[in-house]
Amino acid sequence: MHLDLHSGGRIRDSFQGALELLKASSGLLVLFVLLPQAARGTAYYVSCTGNDNNIGTSTSTPWATLVKASSHTYAAGDELLLQDGCVWTTGTLQPTGSGASGNPILLANYGTGALPRIIADNAAAVYLLNLSYWTVQNLDLSQVNQTPQALDSGNQHGKDADLHADTYMWAVLEIRAENSSSTCTTTCTSNNITIETWWCTTVSGLGSLRRPDFTTRATQERVTSTI
Repeated sequence: MHLDLHSGGRIRDSFQGALELLKASSGLLVLFVLLPQAARGTAYYVSCTGNDNNIGTSTSTPWATLVKASSHTYAAGDELLLQDGCVWTTGTLQPTGSGASGNPILLANYGTGALPRIIADNAAAVYLLNLSYWTVQNLDLSQVNQTPQALDSGNQHGKDADLHADTYMWAVLEIRAENSSSTCTTTCTSNNITIETWWCTTVSGLGSLRRPDFTTRATQERVTSTI
């Protein structure tokens, strides 16, 4: 299309200038659309009033048990959400699957009321084995029926007298990289796990990150940390 009127081609120049601007703007738009974004995963819900036969992907179709929640392999961007006001006294939450850099898996709460509570019986309430890129927040974790270990003589080394206590003593929140058969490789690593604002309520022992407490006590404390 060619426009050249008595204005000495000024209309033609203006039209071509507008066309070039449109091309430049379109290029910027395409560039914006093509920028990589963290993939949004699937949210999975667990409720004490749910049913393990549900699909678990909405608040109206939640799973019921920690066993069911632990049987699923989660992917980057997924969310595993426990309902506020619920208490689980059976089993340990031990999910599988890892997130990715900039796109972790979220373990947290949903709803209103008291934070969801897991009371483990001589076991970890939450056990993350060989997992990476998880964020854990807004949970109330407890543990009962475990006898804390005595310190070494005179507490000279600040550790358990039983050097193998970590093989059968459980922290409330246990994060472990382990390979039971051979030297550890990339398949048995644990990194980029963020712990944000969770409550640790205990009766017979307190611990997190593989470190049981040394004394029996009943306490509640708020924990925020990143590893």
